[in-house]
Formats: sequence, structure tokens, C-alpha cells
Amino acid sequence: MQTQSDNGFGFWSKPLFLIAMLFLWSAILVFFRTYPAIDMAVANFFYHEVACSANAATQPCFGFPVAMNSIMATIRNILHRAPVFIGVGLIILLIYSYHKGKRAVDSAFRNQSLVLANLIIGTLLVVNSGFKENFGRVRPRDIIDFGGKSDFTLAGDFIGQCVSNCSFPSGEAAAGGWLLCCGLLFAPRWRKPAYIALFILGAAMALLRVTFGAHFISDVLLGYITTLITCSILAIAFERIQKWRMSR
Repeated sequence: MQTQSDNGFGFWSKPLFLIAMLFLWSAILVFFRTYPAIDMAVANFFYHEVACSANAATQPCFGFPVAMNSIMATIRNILHRAPVFIGVGLIILLIYSYHKGKRAVDSAFRNQSLVLANLIIGTLLVVNSGFKENFGRVRPRDIIDFGGKSDFTLAGDFIGQCVSNCSFPSGEAAAGGWLLCCGLLFAPRWRKPAYIALFILGAAMALLRVTFGAHFISDVLLGYITTLITCSILAIAFERIQKWRMSR
């Protein structure tokens, strides 16, 4: 159970952490724009010969076999839906807590509000509705090198042949980063093991998209870090609002 002394957001509300994440995001972007062959090499690692369809030509067929594995597809679907169920659960919990009289002075209520806000702002608005709809990067499985019809573009390029729901950055990797923010839902004494478990789940969400040919490795790294950045920005804002209210 959280106490009044536990009302901080930990490292999330530290400006140094935010600066570090912004630097890391920028450094990764510059790195992959300088060495785009790494994006291609990682995608190519998961691109192999696969079983051809009945009406295929006699030459070998290639694709991303992990995406065709039913077990891996099931795991991906479960992880993909997890943030939705957690988000709905948070909405119900916050409404219940509000009617019970809990407000911003309650640390658990604030943490739940922060996590839900990051799901909406970071994952849905910034990544899925913002970046993915404006950066026209084509997914690996859709470029010429991997059997598609479009050209490869660099991470961060606005010019691309994708019109909507594009590759840069990965929405599911962003949801994976959001899961790490969910560590705030746990009591302080349980946060360390929770962060470890949530990091593993989030990393699995992100890396599965690379093995499926749905995203380049740069897409998932930058998508993951994006929601860490938005979580930190929100934590700093929440903490300053709380201090302002207490000073009135």
C-alpha cells in the first residue's frame, strides 16, 4: 500500500532522466540515418525461404517465417491487446476511486492517472496518430528488397511511399515502452521486480515486430523510447502541478 511519503514518481520526474532519454532518442536516430545498412541487415536476418503457395512459380519463395508461426502470432495478439485491457481497467478504477473521494492528493490515484494519460497522449496521439501518420516510411515486408513494391527510406524521413499507419516508429514498441511506465502502478517495494518483468514484456512486444517484418529495428527502438519520454514529461508536469496546489 502506498503512503503519503511515496507520492513521487521516482526517476520518471527527474529532469536528468528526461534529458538522457531525449539524447538517446536523438543519438539512435542519427546513428541509423548514418548507417541505414544496419536496419536492412537486421530485417534480412529474419527474412528466409518459406513454403510457397500452391499457385506460386517454381522458384523458391521468401518471407518472414516467424510471422507465419501460429504460436508467435498468438503471443503477438495477446501482447498487442494487453494495453487496451489495462487502459480500460484503469478508467474503471479511476472512476471508482473518484466516486470514493480519492483525488490528486492520493498517490495511487495520481500514478494511475499518469499511466492512463501516457497511454492516451504518448502511445495513441504522439506515436500512432502523430508520427505514424506523417512519416511515410514503408514497412520492411513491403519494400522491394523483401518482396514488396516500395523503396526503402531512412528512419525519420518524411518522404516515403506509405500513406497511413506507417513503419516509423513502431506503435507496439511504443506500447511496450508504456508498459514500463506501468511500474508506477505497483507499490514502491514491488517496483524493481515489476520494472524487470514489464521491460521483458515490452521488449518482446517490440522485437516481435522486427521478426514479423513489420518494423525495422530503428522503428522499435525509437518507438519504445518515445513513450518513456512522454511518461517523464507527464511525471514532471504532474509533480509540478501538485507542488503548485500544495503551495496555494
